[in-house]
Amino acid sequence: MRKVAASSILSALLLVQSCGGTFATSLRAILASSGPLIESLNLGENKSKVVIGFTELADSAAKLTEAIKACAGNPCKLDAVTAFKSDFDRINARGVFGTHPKLQKVGEILDGIILSARIYYGARPPQTTSAGPVPPRNTKAELDEKLRELKAAMKP
Repeated sequence: MRKVAASSILSALLLVQSCGGTFATSLRAILASSGPLIESLNLGENKSKVVIGFTELADSAAKLTEAIKACAGNPCKLDAVTAFKSDFDRINARGVFGTHPKLQKVGEILDGIILSARIYYGARPPQTTSAGPVPPRNTKAELDEKLRELKAAMKP
């Protein structure tokens, strides 16, 4: 049953990507498919907290998708990603991603996706402590790679 659900989810994600879907559309689909991952983990009393957190995050990703579609330019899209980050930070602060090592990895990947999206839409990259200029980043490729990494991490 899980293999059928996972292959259906993968097929839907590939269809979204081939139809020109944005990273936010893919992110929304990945987060909405968190059920098999959550069911596969021994979360004990934390299960309901994790289910609620992922439901809220998928809802926030849906809002992000709609906001990005409605935006005319990158400053507006950056604001939408910033709003998603606020939701992610609030959910993360409740300890949702700290309940299991696999969820910790998912949280780290999500944080990376948010950073890449912010840079893609115009935010300045974080400063490094090393000398010299920071090399330019291919944030579109980074976003795509991080989404693939998230899909892999979400597998039960």
